[in-house]
Amino acid sequence: MHTAFIAQTVPRNSSKWLLAARRCCPTPLAVLIMLVAAGRAMAGFSIEISVDGGPAVVYPDNGPDDVNKAPYDIQIDFEVGDVGKSWSAAGTVLATGGGIDAMPPVATIVTDTLIENIGGQFLFGEIRVVHNYAASGLFDHTATLDGQFENVLGNQIGYADLKMIAAVSGQGLGMLIEGPVSGLPSIQPFDGGTLGPLTLPTTTKHEITLQFYLGDPGDAIRLFDSAEIHTVVPEPSGIVPSAFGAAIILAWRRRSRSRLRPQPVAADTG
Repeated sequence: MHTAFIAQTVPRNSSKWLLAARRCCPTPLAVLIMLVAAGRAMAGFSIEISVDGGPAVVYPDNGPDDVNKAPYDIQIDFEVGDVGKSWSAAGTVLATGGGIDAMPPVATIVTDTLIENIGGQFLFGEIRVVHNYAASGLFDHTATLDGQFENVLGNQIGYADLKMIAAVSGQGLGMLIEGPVSGLPSIQPFDGGTLGPLTLPTTTKHEITLQFYLGDPGDAIRLFDSAEIHTVVPEPSGIVPSAFGAAIILAWRRRSRSRLRPQPVAADTG
């Protein structure tokens, strides 16, 4: 996977890298080293999604799975689950900003997501999302979480809890915890609050880890708005965030908030 990813992300003007390599040290090995370095540089703009500590699937900017073809803005519609097929999750990751000008805002958003117990047993799961970008300068980083617990079969919630662990370039923002919820009617909204701000210099990575327990069939976690990390210029500042990036984030928020919360299907009483 890593080798294929590097091969996909060699810049289109790779001939310039080859020419530079030949001029400084014209050996085949030197050319290969320059190409690999170029690939890694471009690989900085990507999303990685992994499940239960397993290997990550890498989605490069403007790759075949990227719905948003604008440079440095990535939208991945995903479906994942565990090996034992006891839970499934489907949703969208939206990553924006940190482009060639390295200017904020940078955002990583897990939204319109449903995580559901489909195996009928008390289970634990983990989904990890990483946004690789490039942003230089002194920025404030915050993280937020909101959504609801429910049972998609219309039953009471057997058991559900959720933890969101947020980090920026290996520096922890902290953890937001929701639940546990047990024996309550579906639906139970939550608003996990905000982590940060954490002020850091140049950064290259947002990391969101969602850990959850779901007890009974149909027990679920729904993220309508998002689990997200934002990177912005500290206040006060004369720098105005990118209007394009800000507009994308605002449009997604309006889209998700305008949707009607689906009501659970009534349980079949026979």
